[in-house]
Amino acid sequence: MCLIHKKMDIMFKFMYYMTMDYRTFKKHVSSAGLEIKEFAKLMDMNHRSISNYSKCGKVPDQLALIVLMMVELWRHGIDCKEIFAKLDSMGRLVRKRGEGGFRGKQQEKL
Repeated sequence: MCLIHKKMDIMFKFMYYMTMDYRTFKKHVSSAGLEIKEFAKLMDMNHRSISNYSKCGKVPDQLALIVLMMVELWRHGIDCKEIFAKLDSMGRLVRKRGEGGFRGKQQEKL
């Protein structure tokens, strides 16, 4: 097994058995060369929403896994902002602001 696969295996085991606390998450965001506001923008989230996780102390597994992958990319000299910019330019970002989402369409009056 190559080094990258070993590291990925370790990350997935970490994510399966443990949750990430906000302080560790913030440290990893910094290790990936980002600030919380930049990370939030890449995730198409409000930075306050991410900061609110500090109140409960834990970060959702999806965000924890994404930040761990960003750290690995950063360690290999790959800037994740460039990857997200390419995805955005190709129109591959799934969620667009103001279109659907959890709120859906406004109901019509009867």
